[in-house]
Amino acid sequence: TATLNGAATGVTVVGDVITADYGTTYGPLAPGASVTLRFRATLAAGLALGTVVTNTGVVTWNVPPQQAMASVS
Repeated sequence: TATLNGAATGVTVVGDVITADYGTTYGPLAPGASVTLRFRATLAAGLALGTVVTNTGVVTWNVPPQQAMASVS
């Protein structure tokens, strides 16, 4: 499951990809404003102890699009 500013509206989850579309749902994000995306990652019960799991986030904004990404393990 995932939420955008506490609501499921504007968020879709397909397999292991979460898409949060703030602009289409709520309109333009004001300069200096922020949005919080929260999600719960459920790991497979048989995953070996010590396995490194990496989450990668990609954000896109503006026209033409600008993009940034970051990962955490």
